[in-house]
Amino acid sequence: MRHIFALDEAHMLLIPPADFTGEDAYQFKVLIKDYFASYPLADGADLYFDVHPVTRIDARGLSVMAFLHTDIAHRPLKVIEPSKNMLRHLESLRLFEHFDIYFDRKYVMPVLLSGADDRRYAS
Repeated sequence: MRHIFALDEAHMLLIPPADFTGEDAYQFKVLIKDYFASYPLADGADLYFDVHPVTRIDARGLSVMAFLHTDIAHRPLKVIEPSKNMLRHLESLRLFEHFDIYFDRKYVMPVLLSGADDRRYAS
C-alpha cells in the first residue's frame, strides 16, 4: 500500500495503516522520517493526513500525529475524516486544537483528486 503522495509542491497527502498502533505506527513514522529527509516539505505546503482507513489507534499512533504536526508540517496538520473513536482521543488529549479537522473529504477533495497516482510516492 502506498502511504505518501506528493500531489504537488504545495500539497502532500499521507495515509496511515488501518491498524495505526504499536509497531505499525512506529514503522509508518520511520517511513515518514526517511521520506522527508530526502524530500523536505516546502514552507507553506499543506500536509493532509487521511485517517479514514484507520480502524485502531493507540498512544503510538497519536504520537506520530503529534510528530507530523511539530516536526514535519510548517502549518497545522489537516486531518481528514477521523472516526468518532479517534476524535475522542484527539479531544481528550486536546490535540484537536493543533490540527485542522475535516469531517467530510469533499472540502479537500479538489486538491486531493489532482492526480496522486502519477506523483512521487513511497510505500
